[in-house]
Amino acid sequence: MEVGYHYQGILGQRFQGGHFGFSIPLWENRHLVQAKDAKRLHADKQLDAFIHQKQLDMRQVYAKYKNTKVILDEYKTVLYSLNNVSLLNKAFEMGQISTIEYFMETSYYNNTVDKYLLLEKTYYDLSFEMHKYKL
Repeated sequence: MEVGYHYQGILGQRFQGGHFGFSIPLWENRHLVQAKDAKRLHADKQLDAFIHQKQLDMRQVYAKYKNTKVILDEYKTVLYSLNNVSLLNKAFEMGQISTIEYFMETSYYNNTVDKYLLLEKTYYDLSFEMHKYKL
């Protein structure tokens, strides 16, 4: 609702007087409720998609974690059961193998240990990834 005094001057003519008016907002907020409902529904769908994506990511991390654990256990079993370094030292001291064979075998063994350590790092990284959201 409006009430007031109005004055206007145009090319030497003056118009002045009281002013009264009102407006009825029939269509001002016509689709406001539907728009708010659509925004809320969109936000709910985005939240559901985010939760689904995080669950999928965690399943993939868990699958990698399990596979890495199996491979790591196999590596650990093989490395600890064979203890090649002491056997290579004895064979070298007894003259059973040459110096080149000794260095080649120790380099193979050291490469295997390096792969084992990289796999163990990957295992602990995946473990951290699974537990990083846990308080």
